[in-house]
Amino acid sequence: MATTEVTWFGARIHLDSAEAQKLLNALNTGNGGVAGIAGVLAAFGVTGPVSVVAGAVNAVLTLGSTALSNCNGQQRGVVLNVLWVGLPWCRSK
Repeated sequence: MATTEVTWFGARIHLDSAEAQKLLNALNTGNGGVAGIAGVLAAFGVTGPVSVVAGAVNAVLTLGSTALSNCNGQQRGVVLNVLWVGLPWCRSK
């Protein structure tokens, strides 16, 4: 299950490899709209203030499937960094 860590600079959302792959599948199959991504993240257990969830959806849509795929290239999972100000970014676990 995904974990959400709220910090002073934003939030970190930790996804395992299977969750990252499901998120990529949603982006690549046409379910990549705001409602589709929000539904996938909610199913993973991503919760918190509305700003965190909205930021997570924005991060996924901003990064896109190519960047998320690169972050999960070693199949170890992904950490989405959602900043209060600035562009989101991801990294491999």
